Parts: sequence; C-alpha cells; structure tokens
Amino acid sequence: MAWVRVIIVNYNGGDLIGRTLSALAAQTMADFEAVIVDNASTDGSADNLTLPDDRFRLICAGANLGFAAGNNLGARGCTAPWIATLNPDARPRPDWLDQLCRASERHAGVGVFGSTQLLGDDGRLIDGFGDV
Repeated sequence: MAWVRVIIVNYNGGDLIGRTLSALAAQTMADFEAVIVDNASTDGSADNLTLPDDRFRLICAGANLGFAAGNNLGARGCTAPWIATLNPDARPRPDWLDQLCRASERHAGVGVFGSTQLLGDDGRLIDGFGDV
C-alpha cells in the first residue's frame, strides 16, 4: 500500500499535464500512486498521455464531472492513508511529497495540509492566498 494517492483532475490540460506527471515521477519520495482523472478532454491531452510507470493510472470519466466529483472518482477504492490533489498545470518540486510526509509525521494530529503555490514563471512569488 502506498503512503499517498495523488489525484490529478484533467480537463484540456494540453502539454502541461505531461510536465506535471514527469515532475511527479521524479519525486524523492517514491511511495505513492497517482490517478489521473480525465474529464472528457477535447484537446487530446488524455489520448496523448504517456504514463511514466506503473504507479500511474488514467481514468477517463466520460463526461466533465467537474473538479470535486473528479477527485471523488479518483479517490474511489483508495487504501492509502493520505490523498493529495494536484492540478494538471502544477510542477511539484522533487521533495514535495517528502515534505508533506514529514509534516504529517511532525503534526500527527493534523488531518489536512496545504502546499505553498508559487508562480510558474517566477518561483519567488506566491500564486495567491486562498480561493478568492
């Protein structure tokens, strides 16, 4: 059983989803499984997707379920103690999952963690605070 299931909900992610999967495959903490839920993309992003290895699996939803229902579909049957969600245009740093794992160990009573999101074209700047 993996430590975490990473769920990526994709809708017309184009070439960005491939970069995200490459960054996820390069994590220093390899004890994860990844589920990509495609919400009926029309740009070929799901059709042209190459999964890096057997930790990755693609679910084609058949319709645009939206973000929440897509994540619920990706979480179905999960046995990992943690679930992490990742946007299809994100580029997680190589130690992203390792840092989340360490945080969960340091703060054993906490049930939800968030990651700092930095701007893709300027990694020195925060990409917003909260969903406003």
